Amino acid sequence: MWTMGRRVLKAACSRVLLAVGTVFGISILVFFLSHLIPGDPVDVLLGERAMSTDRVNLERSLGLDVPLRQQLVRYYSGLLHLDLGVSIQTRQPIRTLLAERAPYTLALAVTALGFALLLALPLGLWGALYPGRAGDTCGLIFALLGGATPSFIIGPALIVIFSVWLGWCPIGGADAPDSIVLPAFTLSLGLAAILSRQLRGALLHVLREPYMRAASARGLRVAALLRRHALRNAAIPVLTVLGMQLGALLGGTVITETVFAWPGLGTLTVEAIEHRDYPLLQACVLLIATSYVIVNALTDWLLACCDPRVRGGQ
Repeated sequence: MWTMGRRVLKAACSRVLLAVGTVFGISILVFFLSHLIPGDPVDVLLGERAMSTDRVNLERSLGLDVPLRQQLVRYYSGLLHLDLGVSIQTRQPIRTLLAERAPYTLALAVTALGFALLLALPLGLWGALYPGRAGDTCGLIFALLGGATPSFIIGPALIVIFSVWLGWCPIGGADAPDSIVLPAFTLSLGLAAILSRQLRGALLHVLREPYMRAASARGLRVAALLRRHALRNAAIPVLTVLGMQLGALLGGTVITETVFAWPGLGTLTVEAIEHRDYPLLQACVLLIATSYVIVNALTDWLLACCDPRVRGGQ
C-alpha cells in the first residue's frame, strides 16, 4: 500500500512538473517571438514622424529602453507576483482586460463543444450500428468536409446564408443572445467531424469483440449493450482525441472570433499583434497555453476514471 502511494505521488509530481515546464517553455518562446514581430509599439502610438525626444520618453515610460534580457527578468518577476503588467496600447492592467474577455471565449468554447457533441454522437452511433447504409455514408461525407474545410471559409458562408439571406442571426458581435450561435457552430464543425469518425471507429472495434457477441447472445438489447459495455470502452479513445482537440478549439477561437467580431481572447490577441502590445500578447498566449495544459490534465483524470488500466498505470 505504501509502495503504491509513493508511485501515485511520484506520478502526480512528475505530471505537475511537466505541466509547469511546458508553460514555462511556451512563455519564453512567446516572449522572444513577440519581440520579433516587425514594427515598433512606439511607432504605432506616436507615428513614424514623431520627434526623437518623444520617442525616447515613451520608450522609457514603457520600459522598452532596457536590453531584452532585463525585460525578460522583469517579465518573470511580475509573473512570480501574479502581475501580468499593463497594456502598452490602453494603459489598463492586463489582468482586467483578460477578466473582461475570457468569459466570452469560455462561453464560445463550451457552446461549440455542446454543438459538436450533439452532431458527433448521433452520427457516430448510427455509423457504428448501421455501417454502409445511407446514414453512415452521409456521416462520413460530413466528417470529410467538416474536417477539411477551414473556419475562415465556413464562417463567412454561414454569415451569408443565415444572416444576410435568411436574417435569422446577427452578423457579428455579442450584443444579442443568439449572436453566439453562428461562431459556436462554425467552431464546432471541425471538432464534430473528428469526434464522429473517432466514435464510429471505436464503437465498431468494441462491437466486434467476443464479449460483446456473448452479451448479445444472452439476449441483451442494443440499448443495454451500448450503455453497459460499448460506450464505456469506446469512450477511452474518444476522450483522448477530445482532450487534444479542446486545445485546438481554444486556438481556433482566434480566427472565428475575428470573423464574427466576437469580443473574446482571440480578438484580443489579434489586437495585441496589430498594436505590437508585447505584454498583452504574452499574457493572452500564456493564458491559452495554460488552459490547454489544464484540459490535458483533466483528460488524463477522466481516462483514469473510465479505464482501470490507466488508473493502475498512473
